[in-house]
Amino acid sequence: MIAPNSLWQEFAIPVAAKLSSASAALPERTIEQQFDQWAPTYESGRLAGWYQAQTEILLDHLDLDGYPRILDIGCGTGWTLRRLSKRAPHIVGVGIDVSSGMVQQAQTLSTSEGLTNLTFKKMDWESDLDDLSGPFDAILCISAFHYFAQPLRALIRMRSIISDGGQLLIVERALDGSILTRAWNFAHRHLVKDHVTFAASDHLSEMARQAGFGNVRILDRVNRMFWKNKLNTSLLLLEARPEGNIQ
Repeated sequence: MIAPNSLWQEFAIPVAAKLSSASAALPERTIEQQFDQWAPTYESGRLAGWYQAQTEILLDHLDLDGYPRILDIGCGTGWTLRRLSKRAPHIVGVGIDVSSGMVQQAQTLSTSEGLTNLTFKKMDWESDLDDLSGPFDAILCISAFHYFAQPLRALIRMRSIISDGGQLLIVERALDGSILTRAWNFAHRHLVKDHVTFAASDHLSEMARQAGFGNVRILDRVNRMFWKNKLNTSLLLLEARPEGNIQ
């Protein structure tokens, strides 16, 4: 049985906050403002461990041979790239985020940790991708894909800046795996009325194929209750590679 206080903390309070912020700000500004507010406590708040655990899910499947250039879309405070840099100091990492607060935190933390191979930029997740100088050997998108207003267009742009032997890894909440994720999807569509949309596994895979990735597969799933301070977790890890490249 789901505890009422857990459901209230996980769904009702956040939805009320989003409704309030949506009425007070332009839709395109709301996401940036929310993450600016979260930035100072993003690595110490209640769900910090939940977000960081998603990096660990991805690590076992990321190719780090050679001298890869890695792009992290929706990098937040740079946790993933900082974690990767310590594990594989040869990487060259670029992190982008729409939140100036998150980017500032990422820059401050990477500097304090002596990581000189990482760069963080405030950029729009979708419209500014063309301004990045590729190719990248790996593109990561962790818990950010549902914020894309035009997800297929974003995937097409990712395909255009990934190397021929590159690897796209997306960690995302699966619409088909969680009642709460479906509730969130309904709330964003009919109550908050923004462009946030969670995709089912098959739909996400099909969009990747339409974008020009020939080899698409689900590498991992996490379906757990009360995991990392989250009431219900349903995550998938999708890998997409250009045609003819699979390992």
